[in-house]
Amino acid sequence: MAQYIATAKGYFNQILNPGDVFDGPEGMKGSWLEPLHAKAAADKSQSKLIELPIAELRIMAQNKGIKFDKNTSKKDLAAALTNQENEDEDLA
Repeated sequence: MAQYIATAKGYFNQILNPGDVFDGPEGMKGSWLEPLHAKAAADKSQSKLIELPIAELRIMAQNKGIKFDKNTSKKDLAAALTNQENEDEDLA
């Protein structure tokens, strides 16, 4: 199993809207979904994070408790996620 994010409205066992995260079989393909890159969350590089879809960055930020609104840019989300990762390392 792998995790995916809906980039448009789609159906996989239920109706999924853009931004919905769901589990599916490894290697699943569709025009309305992308794999959720868990590896990118562990990568400290902002340049890697900025390459991800904004919907995925929003989910990652939400999961880390980072506050943002609908107008927050990809660059700002990536910077906040990078800063959060660095703070987490400092606490360890």
